[in-house]
Amino acid sequence: MKKVMLIFEDFQESGHTQAILKKVGFDVLAQNNTSRLSDQILTFRPDAIVSSGGQKFPSLVIGQELKKVTHFKGKSILILPAGERPQPAEISKARVDVLVEAPVKPHRLIEILAKNLSLDPAPLLEKFSKAQIQDHAAPPAPRSAPEALAGSDMVMVKGTARTAEHVQLNDRDRVESYQRFVQGMTIDVQQTSHSKTAVRERQYELKKGWDFKILEKLDDLKRAFAEALFKKNN
Repeated sequence: MKKVMLIFEDFQESGHTQAILKKVGFDVLAQNNTSRLSDQILTFRPDAIVSSGGQKFPSLVIGQELKKVTHFKGKSILILPAGERPQPAEISKARVDVLVEAPVKPHRLIEILAKNLSLDPAPLLEKFSKAQIQDHAAPPAPRSAPEALAGSDMVMVKGTARTAEHVQLNDRDRVESYQRFVQGMTIDVQQTSHSKTAVRERQYELKKGWDFKILEKLDDLKRAFAEALFKKNN
């Protein structure tokens, strides 16, 4: 398993990239600054370092720090901000094997790592594709009654258990209904007020897809839970 160290200033980008690379089989260590960089590299011994800096420490500055770490023998991939064109003299001061311009798509980063680490990119990209499909898969089917009893749908009321297995809202249908409802709707940004009649008509159309019996059951369960919680605390 190849080891990859990420040095990203942006926490969100770092976490997202780390998750993707782990899913395709890399051993990944992420950090968001250059403190104790030499010690981190000595301990982790990465095969490649991917660096994406920002205002606090630009990518080329990270590359310059890497050049000082003489025991690092892996590949250095620097991600530069879009439009940045460093001079050759600046690049020569940094440890860099690959310069790539942001934004870098996940599949492109996987290909770059595979090429520089003598790996076949095809299996890695296949894993990435499967991971993408799983991440966007449909939500699981509603649980059966025994499963519901063991899950978070249980509400304790006066020492007895009540479940909401029959109070299920089809969120997907509701979202699709709402999307159909707002399709083609335009908003006049110059308009500062709306007709009360028009607003009521919109609300009436939207409420057609609501199941008030289910909403009432949910309200009853919420009230019962609140009452039980209040009695428990007293």
